[in-house]
Amino acid sequence: MIQNPLALLAFDIAVPYAVVLVVLSSCLADLNNAGVLRLTPIETLTPGEWSQTIAVNLTAPYFLTRAVPPGMKERGGSILNVSSRAAVMGFKDESVYCASKFGLEGLTRALAVELEDLTPSQILELAE
Repeated sequence: MIQNPLALLAFDIAVPYAVVLVVLSSCLADLNNAGVLRLTPIETLTPGEWSQTIAVNLTAPYFLTRAVPPGMKERGGSILNVSSRAAVMGFKDESVYCASKFGLEGLTRALAVELEDLTPSQILELAE
């Protein structure tokens, strides 16, 4: 009998990919909810700030989602990407945030088609 059928794993997304793969290999759901919101005009946004925001908001969901499907093909499961209105609208001083959420929106829609053989599965985007 399963004593704990639901385990919530929270970790720093800076964890190396190999470690994340081991953690997620038996995962039933992938909830990508991390986010960095910078209110910085494009003229003063540094390349480092751009890179960190894209890394957290778009690249991390890519790596985490990439690690999940092999086990989900056997067990089923869900991938949930938490997004924002910024995925479909532009906002002043949020150019990098909007770009990252537009990217997450595109990734979510593409995965819904690409991973449609995950049964039963759901690939959802939740707007903030």
